Amino acid sequence: MCVNLVLDADALLGSGEGVAELSAPGAGSVGPIPAAVASRILQAAPEQGRWVRRLFTRPTTEHLVAAESRQRRFPAGVAQLVALVHPTCRTPWCDAPVAQIDHVRDRSKGGRTALANAQGLCQACNLAKSLPGWRASPIGEGNGPPVAIVTTTPTGRVYSSESGP
Repeated sequence: MCVNLVLDADALLGSGEGVAELSAPGAGSVGPIPAAVASRILQAAPEQGRWVRRLFTRPTTEHLVAAESRQRRFPAGVAQLVALVHPTCRTPWCDAPVAQIDHVRDRSKGGRTALANAQGLCQACNLAKSLPGWRASPIGEGNGPPVAIVTTTPTGRVYSSESGP
């Protein structure tokens, strides 16, 4: 079962003063609950099935201003955009069609699941980039797709793959 638990800043920071809104898809809102109860719900949820999305609101208006995703896979729209921008493998010497959308900088090394850190690779290059000694870095500005990806091989050679328009 999926439930939504929206905490205000006080509840999130554990001051014990805040409130949370509890709802379930199809059931609607249960209503506000004390921060302490919300904290117990989060602690009791099994780690395997728990999914947390952090939403940030402007304190004065409570309007949503940002959202952080902890998902590992890129959303379908982002994957399509990456494949449209660069339809062949981003490894500089490979021109195979894109088979997988993956992180330029691995999630395990702090890479975000965001368009600015996304690349399309063939299956062989996607597997090879996880081997010891391989490094890749996205180059670009803002939140758009990387303008270039710099790949360093285990031998220390550096290659760059630029995007088309």
